[in-house]
Amino acid sequence: MSKPVDRPEDAQDRLSRIESLTDTGLAHVEMDTLLRQLLDRVRELLDADSAMVLMHDNAESVLVPTAVSGLNEDVDEAVRVPVGRGFAGSIAAQKRPIVLDRVDETTVLNRSLWEQGLRTLLGVPMLAEGNVVGVLHVGSLTKRRFTDYDAHLLQVAADRIALATQAVRSRAERAAAAALQRSLMPARLPAVPGAVLAARYLPGGVNGVGGDWYDVFTLPSGRLGVVIGDIVGQGLPAAVIMGRLRSALRAYALEFDDPAVVLEKLDRKVTHFEPDAMATVTYAIFDPRTHRLALSLAGHPPPVYRRPDHPAAVLDVHADLPIGARLASRHRRAHTVEVAPGGVVCFYTDGLVERRDAPVDEGLARLCDAIDPAPADAVCATVMHKLLAGEDPGDDIAVVVLSRDAEITSPRVRPSDSGNRNGETYGDLDAVMSYRDEPLTELDDDPPSLPMVTMRVPARADQLTPARRALTAWARGHSFPSDVVRSIELASYEAMANVAQHAYRNGDGELRLSATAHPDWLHIAVVDQGEWRDHDDESGGGMGLALIRSLADHADVDTNDSGTTVSMTWVRPDAHQPVG
Repeated sequence: MSKPVDRPEDAQDRLSRIESLTDTGLAHVEMDTLLRQLLDRVRELLDADSAMVLMHDNAESVLVPTAVSGLNEDVDEAVRVPVGRGFAGSIAAQKRPIVLDRVDETTVLNRSLWEQGLRTLLGVPMLAEGNVVGVLHVGSLTKRRFTDYDAHLLQVAADRIALATQAVRSRAERAAAAALQRSLMPARLPAVPGAVLAARYLPGGVNGVGGDWYDVFTLPSGRLGVVIGDIVGQGLPAAVIMGRLRSALRAYALEFDDPAVVLEKLDRKVTHFEPDAMATVTYAIFDPRTHRLALSLAGHPPPVYRRPDHPAAVLDVHADLPIGARLASRHRRAHTVEVAPGGVVCFYTDGLVERRDAPVDEGLARLCDAIDPAPADAVCATVMHKLLAGEDPGDDIAVVVLSRDAEITSPRVRPSDSGNRNGETYGDLDAVMSYRDEPLTELDDDPPSLPMVTMRVPARADQLTPARRALTAWARGHSFPSDVVRSIELASYEAMANVAQHAYRNGDGELRLSATAHPDWLHIAVVDQGEWRDHDDESGGGMGLALIRSLADHADVDTNDSGTTVSMTWVRPDAHQPVG
């Protein structure tokens, strides 16, 4: 029987207790635990013998029993109640409370309710922003007259439960979407002869996981596939579509050499099997032998290209319709660009350049201004800093940069046999400057004055000295003061030593040292693809970053699934303005 409510203060107390159902103590529990505890409270407050929640399955338009309290608390997961049929289905369809005084097979589809002897049921819809997310009902083993006030209390409880379940479900979906998206991003970028790759991904600050994605892979021919795209939508549904598109594009890339054909096949697949999906995609193929970049655009912004001797500019290539647009169109087009020595190509998604309070052309101009002829990770770092410094992006952002190594016609690096110079002995050395094929062992007294150099060095302590000497000579060649050159030498060597000591668990790995010179500043990046071990101060690694920061004008460490990048910048003492 219902508890008598004779005094206004009793009614108000019950209402307050109902309204406090979703207190902070339940804010971070799992869905099953949350529903069970909420139903226990509802059953107690309404003095009912049973309470049940059925969640709405949008895809099938059915209600599914999800949690129960009282009597037999086993949930029959096989039960499906179509919206519009039976007791619970009628509540969902009509979006209003219903009292049922006859509980049997003619009125209730869930047979467990009448088999347990329930005589009276009161049910209300669970609504969130006007949409039915489920049904909450309570039952009595005796004939009972549920009042309008009981229905009001149960509706208040249902509203609270709807909000709580939506919050828990959203949190779970965001976590699942983020995990799925991370699994779809390349864990490591492939090594390409004569070129360097770098990438960044930044989720949107408000909406969490969006639809931006990128992929980089090596094809059987030795060429490089680069993909960047933007799925229409957010959260878990967008991440699922992202995974399907990524797998399909990779499969087509193995079969067809023309990026336009690959996107045609992808569009056909999406149009047939994913009728509600749409995406913008750029697919490019870089040939490291010819240095040609073939690309096709499906509604995606064209990349920015910077030659060493020209300002950066948006490539003059036309985009075809997005993937899944379902509109008749001409065959997709492919375009070819020859990447010059020292050239940089920057692929990006629209979140990097679009702002609500500024035209997109302004964002593209800022992007072009931010790209210098430098190694890929230095370009990535500069682009993200100059376009996003102090901003919380409303949209997620993906950036992929490909930089071709510089070349020289008269190499100043010469190989030498084992020998002695200044009393130091060294033999075969494996550190390689990227613009020359033979091993680097000595530098002429007149050091190279290239604006950009890259060295790949085995991550072993006995291989670091040649790279340190080469970098020191290069910095000296750009007329930096001797005290700055010494700081560059010490900080860079410390960064390389940390990689050799901590980055690779089996001791077998490689680091990349890139250096870029500007009239006003010099930038060094030490990049590894290892998984760093924890280390204590006794190993020396704990003091490494502090030492680097004390020696450089600016130092930063970026660690992600692809590895770790230590970026260091020195500003020329007489420079007009510092580098951010």
